[in-house]
Amino acid sequence: MIKKRIRFVVCLIMLLLLGVFQCVSSSQSSRGSSDSTVTNTVNKVNKQSDRLAIVIGINDYASIRQLDYAVPDARLIKKTLETKGDFMVEYHADGDKTAIYPNKRNIMLAFKNANYLSSKKKINTLVVYFSGHGFEIDGKHYLAPIDAHIDFLKDTCISLDEVLSSLNKVREHANVMFFLDACRGDVNGTSRGESGSWGSEIDFPTGLAILKSSSAGQLSWELDDFGHGVYTYYLNEGLEGKADTDKDGFVSFNEITEYVWIAMLNWSRTNKGGHEQLPKSSTDEKYGKFFITGTGKTTNNPSSNNANVNHNDHVDNDDHVNHNDTVSDDDSVDNNHLRFVTYRDMLKVNGGTYTQQSFDEKFKHTISDFYIGKYEVTYEFWYIVYQWAIKNGYRFANAGREGKDGKTGTKPTGSKYEPVTTVNWRDCVVWCNAYSEMAGFTPVYGCIDGVLKDSRDSNASNCDSAVCDWSANGYRLPTEGEWQFAASDRGSTAYDCASGATDNYKNADACKEVAWYWENSGKDTHPVGGKLANGLGLHDMSGNVREWCWDWKCGSYPPGPETNYHGAASGSYRVGRGGSWDYVADYLQAGYRSSSSPSNENGSMGFRLVCVP
Repeated sequence: MIKKRIRFVVCLIMLLLLGVFQCVSSSQSSRGSSDSTVTNTVNKVNKQSDRLAIVIGINDYASIRQLDYAVPDARLIKKTLETKGDFMVEYHADGDKTAIYPNKRNIMLAFKNANYLSSKKKINTLVVYFSGHGFEIDGKHYLAPIDAHIDFLKDTCISLDEVLSSLNKVREHANVMFFLDACRGDVNGTSRGESGSWGSEIDFPTGLAILKSSSAGQLSWELDDFGHGVYTYYLNEGLEGKADTDKDGFVSFNEITEYVWIAMLNWSRTNKGGHEQLPKSSTDEKYGKFFITGTGKTTNNPSSNNANVNHNDHVDNDDHVNHNDTVSDDDSVDNNHLRFVTYRDMLKVNGGTYTQQSFDEKFKHTISDFYIGKYEVTYEFWYIVYQWAIKNGYRFANAGREGKDGKTGTKPTGSKYEPVTTVNWRDCVVWCNAYSEMAGFTPVYGCIDGVLKDSRDSNASNCDSAVCDWSANGYRLPTEGEWQFAASDRGSTAYDCASGATDNYKNADACKEVAWYWENSGKDTHPVGGKLANGLGLHDMSGNVREWCWDWKCGSYPPGPETNYHGAASGSYRVGRGGSWDYVADYLQAGYRSSSSPSNENGSMGFRLVCVP
C-alpha cells in the first residue's frame, strides 16, 4: 500500500575525488593536471581516510506528523555508504541508541564540523544524507529537525541557505552533491491549504550536484511493501551496485542518476495509485563520472590524501549542550588510531550462557542481549553531558578529570580522548541518567525522590539505595556479569586472560597487545582505542582505567545457575573490573573482581556504558 509521505530526505552528498586517478599511460601526472589521461575512479580496496558521511533520519517529530520510514531509510543508506563506499558515517536519528539526537543544533553542528575538517584539508569527500520533513516557506526551502514546531516552522527549521553557508569551506575544497527525497504537504494529517510539494525548483549555486526525489509539483511516496521511501529504495539499490552499468566496479553520479530515473519512471507507470514521481538532477560536468560506491572490482591503487582525519575533531563551541560537541581543535597530540572515532559507539552483544568465573568461584550465567560502549567514556564525552546536566538540574560530587593528570571540570584539551577519571560510582549513575534524558531516553536509576539526579555526599543514601529499572531504554553501568561476558567475548576466552589477549595474564607480550597497565603505560592513562580490540570489537576492557559496574561486591557467587544476575541487594563496596594503567597484570584478567567504596574516586577509575536493545 502506498502512502503519501511528508518527508524530506535531503541527502546532501558532498563528494570529492579521493586520491589519484589511474593513468592510461605508464607515467602518471599529478592530480588536477589538465594534460594527464586519467580515469575518474577511486580504488575501493584500500580504506581511505578522507571520506566522511553525515546521515540523518527523523521519524518521531514532536509537533509535526510523524513519519514511518525516514529512520529506516537513513539506516539503509548509512550501511551502504559504510560497506560499499568506505565512508565513515556520523549518524543522526531518533529512537536509535547508537545515533546522535537529530535536533537543529546537532545537525547544524555536523555541517560546521565538516566545514572545519575541510578547512584543515582533512577530508575531500563528504556525504550528508537527511531524511525527514521539509517545507517551502516564503520561497525558501527548509529542512525540519526533530524539534521543529508546526507553528514556528521558519524559526525552528533549517534553511538550505544556512546549510550552504555553513559548508562554505567544504565547497571550496571538496565536490558537493545533494540528494533530496522530498514530500512536503499535510504536515498535521490534514490539508494546510498549500501544495503538497515544493512549487519551485531549488536554486543551487554552480559547482554542486543534486539528485532529488521528485520534480517541482510532485510528491514523494513511501511504499509499505518496501518499508522505505520509493526514491531511497531505488537509490540504495543503485548504490549497492545495480547502477554500475559499465561494469567497472564503481557507481558514478551519472550512473546512479540514470538508474534511479528509469526505476522511478517504471514505478510511476505501474503503481496502483497512479502516482507520478520522477527524480530531478542538476550537476556540473565534473561530477558525471564521479565515484560514489564500488564493488572493489577495479584494483588500481591511487595515492590518497593521508591527512589525520579525526571524526570528532570538531569546531570549538562554547555552548556545550550537544553530546557530540567536540570542544577542542588541538591537533598537537598524535591520535592516529582515533581517526573517525565515534566515542559514543555502542556494539550489540548477543546473549547466551557462559561460566562466570573468578579463581575458584564460578557459576553458569545466562545473559540477555545488550549494547555496550566500544570505548571507555572519554573526558570529552563526560564533559559535554556534564555541562548539559548541570544546566538541567543534575548535581555531582565530582566534575571529572581529563585522564590521570588533567585538570578537573575544565574545558577538554588535547587529551580529550583519554578516559574520564576521578568520578565515583554515584557520579557515574547520575551521569548515566543525565545522558539518557539528554538523548531522549528513559533514565534507568531511581530513588525515593524519583529520577536520581544528585551524587553529592548529602544525597549518598539515595544513591546507594538506588533502584535500577532494567527495562528502561536509557544508559546505565553494566552488571559485572554483562561486563565479563563482553570482556571474554561471550565466554569464549578464559577468565584468566586479559580481554582480547591470546594467552593468560602471565604472558606479558599478550597483555601488552591489548592493555595499558603497569608494565607499559608509562604510569599514565592513554587515549581510548589505542590497543587491539577483543573479539567483539571492544577496546580497553582490560587496562587503561578500571571500570565501575552496578553490583555490590558482597560474599560469594551464587551457588547455582542464574539469569541476568544483578548482584547482592546491598553492601559496602561496588565492583570494579578490568585493571588499569597503575595495576599489575593480575588485575587484567577478565574474571578478576576488585571493588571500591561508591564514594571513592581516583585517577585510575572510569566507566563505560550499556543499554538494552
